Amino acid sequence: MIKKLEIEGNPFIGAFGITNEKITFLSTGFTEKKKKIVKDTLNTEIFSITIARTNIIGILGAGNSNGLLLPYNVEEYELRKLKDLDIKIEVLKAKFTALGNMILCNDKGAIVSSRLKKEASKIEDALGVEVYVSDPLNFGSMGLCTNNGCLVHPSLSDKIDELEKALKVEVDTGSANRGFYYLGLCALANTKGAVVGEMSTGPEINKIEDIMF
Repeated sequence: MIKKLEIEGNPFIGAFGITNEKITFLSTGFTEKKKKIVKDTLNTEIFSITIARTNIIGILGAGNSNGLLLPYNVEEYELRKLKDLDIKIEVLKAKFTALGNMILCNDKGAIVSSRLKKEASKIEDALGVEVYVSDPLNFGSMGLCTNNGCLVHPSLSDKIDELEKALKVEVDTGSANRGFYYLGLCALANTKGAVVGEMSTGPEINKIEDIMF
């Protein structure tokens, strides 16, 4: 199932959420009605959070069904809210805070920016998968990945073999929100469904459906 959605008029909903096979973390900007749409589409529990007192949680955080990675500037009260969840929480001490932009992962593997090279072992431990370190710097914002498939920015075409080795799924190129290639900012997806920005076209949605599920 795929649903089109926006948050407060913004079609870049991937910037405001993080999902896996069990839990979807949403920013506090989602209304109850839109939370229900996401819950029904992705078939997960919904958990509302902020990260570093902001709603751009999809840019600042990253994770899979095993773990959630957070930047060093996450607040203590935000961490306390997460402590009872059945998922490992890891705060990375790297000076770079846009972890969601730099990490592309699923439950099979992960590929991360070379800026996070020193944190690779912690990422591996938290996510429970093998981590590949590579360039460019923004794999997370340039790709959308599930346990079944992955779509990435066309500029990563020459890295498809590397991405498939790291993520252990088929990788292709695509877009969302009417030709926007930074798919990680445009959608939330798992193997059960996807919520995409409301500007996304029929052919873009069909491509996501073909690869992700």
